This record gives sequence, C-alpha cells and structure tokens, in this order.
Amino acid sequence: MIVIYFFSTKSQQFFAYVWAIFPVIAFFLVSFYTLDFLFSPSYLIMVPVFTIMFKINYKKDYSFVALLKMSIRQFVISFLAFIASSSFSWSIILNSSVTFLIVYLFYSSATPMRYHSYLMMFTFCQLIQVKGNTFLMQSQVVAFLIGLFLLALTLNAWWQTGLSQLTSLKSRGHVRFFKSIQLNMKQQKLTVINFWHDLQQTFFGITSFKQFLESPDERVQRFRLAIRMSFTITLSFILMWSVGGIKIIWIPMNVFLLLHPVKAEMNTRIKTRFWGTLLGCFLSLFVVNWLQLPLTHLIVSSLIGIFVYALKPGTVLQVTMATIFGLCLATISLRGMYAAELRVSFVLLAIFVVCLIDLGLFVYQRILRF
Repeated sequence: MIVIYFFSTKSQQFFAYVWAIFPVIAFFLVSFYTLDFLFSPSYLIMVPVFTIMFKINYKKDYSFVALLKMSIRQFVISFLAFIASSSFSWSIILNSSVTFLIVYLFYSSATPMRYHSYLMMFTFCQLIQVKGNTFLMQSQVVAFLIGLFLLALTLNAWWQTGLSQLTSLKSRGHVRFFKSIQLNMKQQKLTVINFWHDLQQTFFGITSFKQFLESPDERVQRFRLAIRMSFTITLSFILMWSVGGIKIIWIPMNVFLLLHPVKAEMNTRIKTRFWGTLLGCFLSLFVVNWLQLPLTHLIVSSLIGIFVYALKPGTVLQVTMATIFGLCLATISLRGMYAAELRVSFVLLAIFVVCLIDLGLFVYQRILRF
C-alpha cells in the first residue's frame, strides 16, 4: 500500500508539472513545425530563443506597451545581429559593443537574468546558416515568431484567467499606459546617466582599473559583468570566423550557454554541460543510426525537444536531451559519429574560452557575485 501510494503521489506530481508547462511544450511544437514548413530547417535555431522567451514570460502580467517594447527590442537586436554576421570586422565591433550594452542595460540584482533572452537573440541570429540569407528573409522569420509569441501569450492569458479577466486586464493596461511610459523613461534616463558616470570613473577618475573592478558597488559589478560577457562572446566569434565551417557555430552557442552572472552557477554549468554532452553524444549514436529520412530527424528532434524544456535547466539530464536534440538536427547533413566528435570538441573549446577569460582577465573573489 505504501509503494502504491508513493507511486500514485509521484505520478500526480508529474502530471501536475506537465500540465503546468503544457503551454511551453505547445508553443515549442507549434513554432518548430510551422517554422520548418513555412521557411527552412536552418531557421530552427531561432525556436529555442522564442521558446525560452515564452517560458520566462507566459506567467507574467504584461501590459500591451511592455510587450510591444519587448518585441521592438528583439527586432532591432536581430537587425544588429544580421550586420554582425556580414563580416569579420562588424562581428568584432558589434559583439563587443552590443553584448556590453545588453548586459549593462538589462541586468539588475533583482532580475539578474533579464538580459538573457536579448543576448540569446543577438547570439543565435548570428549563427543562422542559410545560403543567400538576407535581412528580409531573416526579418520575416523574426516577425513571424514575434507574432506567434504574442498570440501564444494572449491565448494563454485567456486560457488561464478567462475572457472576462482578460478584458479587465486590458482595461487596466490602458489606465497604466501613461504611468508606465513615464516610469520607463525615468528608469532609462537613470540607467544612461549611471552608464556615462561609470565610463568617466573608469577612464578618468580611477587610477587603477583593477581597483575599480574589485569595488563592491553594484553598478561597478554590473559594468564588470558586461565587460566579461563582451570579451567572452567576442572571443568565441573570433574563433568561429578564424576556423570557419558550418558546425563551428557550436562554439559561440556553447559559450553563451555556459555564461552566468553567478560564479558558482557557472561552475555547475561547465560540469553539467561537459558530462551531459558526453552522455548525449553516446546515446545519440544509437538514436541516429535508424534515422534515415530528414523527416524522421525532425520528428525525433521535436519529441526530444519537449524534454529539453520540460526538465530543470542546467541539469545533466537536460543537457543530455539538448545534445541529442542538436545532434538529431545536425546529422541531417553530417554523419552521426563525426557530428558527435565535433560536438564534444567544441564544448571543450567553449569551456576553455570561458575559463581563459575568467581566470586570465577577471579573477573572481569570494565576496563578489560575478
């Protein structure tokens, strides 16, 4: 009886959890198959960006103005990413500057991962490998996914709260319209003032740059984090442009996934990504051997992708599923063993890049968060 009660309780908890994240799973599947059907499988790299955006925001109460601003920011960032992917020089300039600005402007101690979706958009848009890709094509994909994202948020709000409450939320959004604009303008003004003040203190008011970086002030640490992210992302793209090849995009992708503001969390990510990648590559060799048609690759990838977003992020099991998900798509054009070898090699190289920047330029102290 105890065993039956235990398994019944666990099964109830499991189904309750699946039901809670069902909107995320549904959004992933719809965006995955519609993007493949309407555009190209090469644009599927954008699906994780918007799935993560939806997973972060689908339980929050956003006004129409806030959603519109979020969408415009993502579209502008995708345009900057397209320019960065056009040449090596633009890649260095924009990856160093845009990455810094995204982290500095959107990071805060209250919401430390607010910058994540914007930086993910900027990084992943540069990794689109479509022959003859133009900004018109890419903007159509981004606009489609933004529209799908907004539609999914609306449907989820209607599903969760009912049509009557949705109407009241809409009316409250109109009432808060001018107040939200005024508050956002004030916050942006303060952020810009602090930004220029930090630059002035860095280059004119501080005799030792190391002393500045070791200051416990939150704005200084945000400045420090932005510099570290900028250095690391830029170095990963320099390696990508220097080595060349289609699957070299796994270097910036893994570097981005390893980065985190908190040192302890980043160390955990390095360990879990290494072991999860090894396990995922080993298991994927058994999976891809019986995948003959590109359609079967896509179907299996979508089914495994469900577990990627259903499991707790950063665990070995979640990284394992993410590795199998990526390799199932990669083996459409590559042999399974070769793709697995590349995956492991690029994860090791990404770990080396992250550790090189942290240990060589930004040595952590125990009193600091990042």
